[in-house]
Amino acid sequence: MQTYTTLEAQSTQQSQKTSSTFSAILIAGLLHAVVIGGLAVWYLAGPEPNEPELIVSSPVGETVEKVKSKDFSNVVKEKPAASSSQMTKLITARAAVSDIAVPEAPDITLDTVDLGVGFGDGFGMGMGMGGDGFGSGGGIPQGSPLKDRCSPKDRQRRLVEGGGTPETEAAVVKGLEWLKQTQNNDGSWGRGHRIAMTGLALLSYLGHCETYDSRDYGENVRKAIFYLAEKSLNENGVMRASGGHSWVYEHAIGTYALCEAYSLLRYDRKKFPHMDALKEAINLSVPIIIRGQNHDGGWIYEYEGSEWHRESGGRGEKANGDTSVAGWHMQALKAATLTGLEFDNIKRTIRNGIDFLQSMQGPAGGFGYRNRGDKYSLAGVGALAQQMFRSGSAGSIRRAVDFILEHDVKMGADDASIYAWYYGAQACFQRGGSDWKKWNTMFRDQAVALQNSSGSWGVEGGEGADSSQAAGRDAETYRTCLFILMLEVYYRYLPATE
Repeated sequence: MQTYTTLEAQSTQQSQKTSSTFSAILIAGLLHAVVIGGLAVWYLAGPEPNEPELIVSSPVGETVEKVKSKDFSNVVKEKPAASSSQMTKLITARAAVSDIAVPEAPDITLDTVDLGVGFGDGFGMGMGMGGDGFGSGGGIPQGSPLKDRCSPKDRQRRLVEGGGTPETEAAVVKGLEWLKQTQNNDGSWGRGHRIAMTGLALLSYLGHCETYDSRDYGENVRKAIFYLAEKSLNENGVMRASGGHSWVYEHAIGTYALCEAYSLLRYDRKKFPHMDALKEAINLSVPIIIRGQNHDGGWIYEYEGSEWHRESGGRGEKANGDTSVAGWHMQALKAATLTGLEFDNIKRTIRNGIDFLQSMQGPAGGFGYRNRGDKYSLAGVGALAQQMFRSGSAGSIRRAVDFILEHDVKMGADDASIYAWYYGAQACFQRGGSDWKKWNTMFRDQAVALQNSSGSWGVEGGEGADSSQAAGRDAETYRTCLFILMLEVYYRYLPATE
């Protein structure tokens, strides 16, 4: 009996010991889970860094009134791509290969300007952007076309579906690496047309969903955004770096890049600390495009004849709009509609711009420069503008794409034109089906083969035919950016059929 009692006591003691041990392990496990969870939240949300102050001020009479204080400084902790003395300066702003599975777009009449953001015709960024929604860590909403651009898995899927190859993607990354090595200390690219080159380079990174906290290119992206935003804030919205009357190209490209950066950064993993300053820069630059529209609905050098030109002391001389200038401005306006920000008269401006471009289409399907015509280099401009806004006649788009495809893409030909290819690639991709397959077959492998071992792209045509000559000293940067953007088309945009 005593033996039984002793064994029972031992068993009870052992049971209690086991229970205590299990409880201790359970409690320890829960504590570890809490600690690990806390670390995960800290990592994902990230502590807000202590940021040097940026002063944005507005001239008031003979004094300078401090109107707001923002940080526009180094916040990415990676090793900088290049040192910059510009980052700490004060910013003073005046107030004021597989089968291609892309179906062909049906031939229907599109007679309205669709300014909703759930579209598939342009920049692949339809994500329902009402309100600010700047909370960190939310991520890009499911179902958004941006999701495909920013997910490596989805990007690979779209690459294959669209007819891209590992070689095209390797060429894109190699080009981005070249841009990384050639960025100026102040965050810009190029030597003459720095606004335009920086805008194109930034768009190239954004096309690959590289944002300010990107592991490989975050510093480059951040500095590029700062450079462009500073220009807008310092010049009351005007974005230009080069002299001459063609600075309106730079303004449109710079505005385009800032708007696309704003749209992507809204859904970045971490909150971009300078969204207010970026928003202010956009709110200054976009209205210049709207007020700078020509009397005929186009745009022209120096915005001559426009409301903005007269307000700036110009003589208000009237001249025909320029189709080439209009192409970049229409892209900037499309990007502006995707920011979720509101701009007075933007819908009217877009309608007038589309009417202007349609009036420039020639009998063969091409588009003229300042009068109706059939220039190959401008055919894609007119087609893409209509596709971006779902406006106009699909017959007009079809004729333009047919005209584009009548011209073979030959990189070494005397009439080779990277400018025509930039727009043509987008217009054909939007058409989809056999039109895109034909274009991709002509263009893709040649584009990859033309890339230099350094990662840049060489001259695409014969002497006197290289459209990048207009870029002067910036020709290599210009060509490289346009080729990158063309080779990102597989996942940067959604085809019109979607």
